[in-house]
Amino acid sequence: MWGGTGVTVISSENSRNPKIAATSNGGAIIFFEYGWVNYDYYIMILDNNGNKKLSDEGTHIGSYDGRHDLIADGLDGAIITWDYDYEIYVNRINSSGSKLWSTNGIVVCEAGTKKYMRSEEHTSELQSHSFISYAVF
Repeated sequence: MWGGTGVTVISSENSRNPKIAATSNGGAIIFFEYGWVNYDYYIMILDNNGNKKLSDEGTHIGSYDGRHDLIADGLDGAIITWDYDYEIYVNRINSSGSKLWSTNGIVVCEAGTKKYMRSEEHTSELQSHSFISYAVF
């Protein structure tokens, strides 16, 4: 689809743990960690030919402190979740890479006791709705 060897999204050893969601037009949204000691989250959007739609580094989403996840929203965007400072955040990204719900994300679960996000599920019957579940430790 994108050549025999695929396409390079980020060519740095400092990027890791990509989460990928397909878009309806054959493209992809990739949510990944980037950094050396302290990590940040970034997204990259590829069109149906594998071309980057954002800058070479992607779009910065937030700081890293734990797990992250991504799921297609059914409208060529994605719902993303991540942990930071014992809080769980969510945001929605459109097909242009814009943050739709908040510049810094919406806090789903506030700090207090240590929390770990376990999973995120999307129900296609309710377009653009996601359910986020997490365990509190």
